[in-house]
Amino acid sequence: MNKPFCNKIKKTMSAILAATVSLSMMAATPVYADWVENANNAEEVAITDDIFEIQRRACEAHELLYASFDWNETYIYPDDFAGDFIDYDTLHVQVTDETAIDYYKDLLSEYSDAVVYDIVDYSYNELQQFTQNYAEELEHEYEIISYCVDVKNNQCEIDVLRTDFAEVLALTNDIATYDGNNINISVEAIDNYQDEVSIIAGNPIKYPTAGTVTLGGSGSYNGATAFLSCGHGTSVGEQISFGNSTIGTVTINQNLGAGNRYGDYSIITATSGYTATSSVLTSGGGATSFNGYMLNPAVGTYVYKYGRVSGQAYCEVTKTNVTVANGTLGLTKAKIITGSSTGGDSGGPYRCDREFCGVHKGSSTSGSTQYVYFTPYTYIYNRGFIIAT
Repeated sequence: MNKPFCNKIKKTMSAILAATVSLSMMAATPVYADWVENANNAEEVAITDDIFEIQRRACEAHELLYASFDWNETYIYPDDFAGDFIDYDTLHVQVTDETAIDYYKDLLSEYSDAVVYDIVDYSYNELQQFTQNYAEELEHEYEIISYCVDVKNNQCEIDVLRTDFAEVLALTNDIATYDGNNINISVEAIDNYQDEVSIIAGNPIKYPTAGTVTLGGSGSYNGATAFLSCGHGTSVGEQISFGNSTIGTVTINQNLGAGNRYGDYSIITATSGYTATSSVLTSGGGATSFNGYMLNPAVGTYVYKYGRVSGQAYCEVTKTNVTVANGTLGLTKAKIITGSSTGGDSGGPYRCDREFCGVHKGSSTSGSTQYVYFTPYTYIYNRGFIIAT
């Protein structure tokens, strides 16, 4: 380990801790357990469309909860809020103060059969600030793939390239005991990460520079027909094609330097003659249609991903509000249960049952497990794009 850097980061992290909070991990304490049995189900639920109905009320409660938060390019979380996640058919809402529970119980009263409340040590805002500061310090010496708050465990998570894993883990353990601070930080080893650059959602479309990507969906923007795909690989003003025909021009490009840093997507204003459709490709060459949307899937939600190269994959959301190495903020991370992801899938649609919920950015692998990253629809919706349903 680079000793000068180790000493530097120790001092920096000590200052951060003094400015935020001395972190130590304690188990979540469930209260007001008005919840459905079987919440502690198997780690991976069988692949069946029944899961979407099983999770329906928990997902609706999550959407209502997030609709109550203020917005300024991203969600502004209350200081007593510590995140939420879905366990099978139950939404866990986590808070740092028992007195806050009454407010959330009143807000979510129509879903009292599907919500349970947990008291934990640290707020989402505290953990997010700490994780960001720590990751940014590590980036000076190590290959950081992504970082986020692990809401299920009320802790920080840092994903690093496997070649740096041992050093970062040792440094993290060192930081955890430095000056008596007891920090709970999960460090995961990632083998690789890639953005997956490769008229129904799921079909191939062509970017002039990056090549073929996947159409995420169609709908409307500023009252005109528009298409949706990934932000990387294109820029405002570029003409996008399907086959040999130009289908539209990039009007909004969200990709790091373009606008803010939240999400990775392009809104493409359609050429005259094209209309929006709610259709989306599924496995085996089949198709279904979007019948609604989910703005921001919670941890524990099961979703389908579709890419023009790899086809359909079945995934479980594992993290939200993830920052990846290139600086893109606000992504959702999911573990692939069946299927795969590869180059050319970028821009492809995600859906919870038939509810559109985002567009694909990239993937990473850790051993035999593959993870995918997507822009949740909330960022796209708040830019004015309305998906066709």
